[in-house]
Amino acid sequence: MSRTGDVLYATALGWPSSGTLTLHTLYKNNPYLSTSICSVKLLGTDKNVDFHQQADGTHLILPAIIPSALPADIAWVFANRTHSPGGRV
Repeated sequence: MSRTGDVLYATALGWPSSGTLTLHTLYKNNPYLSTSICSVKLLGTDKNVDFHQQADGTHLILPAIIPSALPADIAWVFANRTHSPGGRV
């Protein structure tokens, strides 16, 4: 996990066959996050990722894409924005 401004970057080293991925470190009410996650984007694509931030982590619902059709086939990076531009969610 790395951070630039209000974006936290999470790297997945595999594409789950279940179609979901849980980022356990980004759990709801995490004292190290100043605000909740307000959007998630799969880098290298124009895909926004649906998500639910819960007590056990942020659950990503991955886009219905064949991993081999993505720009990378080794790792995927998800940009987790904690503050929306212009103050809008």
